[in-house]
Formats: sequence, structure tokens, C-alpha cells
Amino acid sequence: MKIIIIGACGRVGSIAALEACGRGHTVIGIDQTIDSNITHEKLTMYRSSIEEIDQMMELLTDCGAVLNAIAPSTLYPEKYSETIQTLIEICKAAKVPKLLSIIGSSSAILPDGRRLLETDYFEEANRNFYLNICESEKIYEQEVELNWGCITPAAFMELREPILRKYRMGDDRLVIMESAPDGCEAYFEISQISLSDFAYACVDELENDTIHQRRCCVGY
Repeated sequence: MKIIIIGACGRVGSIAALEACGRGHTVIGIDQTIDSNITHEKLTMYRSSIEEIDQMMELLTDCGAVLNAIAPSTLYPEKYSETIQTLIEICKAAKVPKLLSIIGSSSAILPDGRRLLETDYFEEANRNFYLNICESEKIYEQEVELNWGCITPAAFMELREPILRKYRMGDDRLVIMESAPDGCEAYFEISQISLSDFAYACVDELENDTIHQRRCCVGY
């Protein structure tokens, strides 16, 4: 399958690109900057951005699936919604069979019904940034034509290892580890996944297409 990975030089995108290549897929990596260390015989990298519509249309034509692994700009988070809408329109015009987008855990639902953003997990100085991102993510919910899916990592995903090649997938609720002690709200301790295993889960979804117009959280 021809897989497009937007943000292929990022933390998750780079690992997902090599994972997909390792499974025998032909991968087109798209990023605004190219990392020469990310190489594989089945990977071709292009320097581009979602806003370069003509080039994006050409690259996405005849692909089997698209992984959107770009991160919102910390300087201009209010523009993230425009980027999402543009990508959706490009995917529809290019007749992309599946768009899988990575969205952060800030809007994930906790066992008590709150969103992670509504706790003290995030510093107050960053709260407006994450509020902007949460609002932008609602654009997916309004899209009824495209086969899209959103995938969300656990609260803590900072390390490349362990590489277990296993995970649990839920709905829009943050995945809490089965070994977590009752009543603990240190979410960086009880909701975790490595970068490698989250990327592994992303490629699984690109292959299996089980998330249809909804969001799923992933964790150990």
C-alpha cells in the first residue's frame, strides 16, 4: 500500500514511516524540513506543507491511506483549525480512502468525566494553547463524507522505548494502565505509551481501518 505520512520528520511520524516501510509499504514522507537520518529504500521524502495544495494533491493521488502527524504551531495555535480543514478538503478531492490524524491527549476524557485539560496536568501558562487545539479538533466531528479517524496517545509519551509492539485501544477516554493504583491522578504515571508503540498502533490502524469518523485513545 502507498502510505502518505505528513510530518514524517517528527517524533511519531519518523518512527511510523520506518515502521510502515518495514512492513513492506511504499511510504511518501512529507515535511517542511527534511531529516537526512530518516532513510529507507521504500521511503521517499518531499519538502512541502499542507498549504501547498497543488503539490499535496499530486502526492496524495492513488494513495491507500494518510497519516497526519503534524503538531500545532505553538506560536499560532489559532491557525491549526485552518490547516485541518485544508487537509480534509485535499483528501476529499484526492479521493483518499483513509485519513488518520494524531490528536493530543488534552481533550481525552478521564474516568471522572472531565477532560485532561480541565485538571492541573497542564501548566496554566499553556492552557490557552491547548484550549485552541481542543476547539480545532472539533472540525473532524463536522466532516461526514471523508473516512477519517483520530488517534490519541496516553498522557505520557516522551520516550522512544520500551518497544513492546502491544497496546490497548479504547474510545475517547484516556487509556489508564490496568496496573494503575485506584484513585491515583498522577496521569503521567498511570497513562503511558512509548513513542515506538504509539507509532506501531498508528500503522496498525492505517492497515486495518477500524476507526471510522471517531476518535480512539491508545495506551498500555
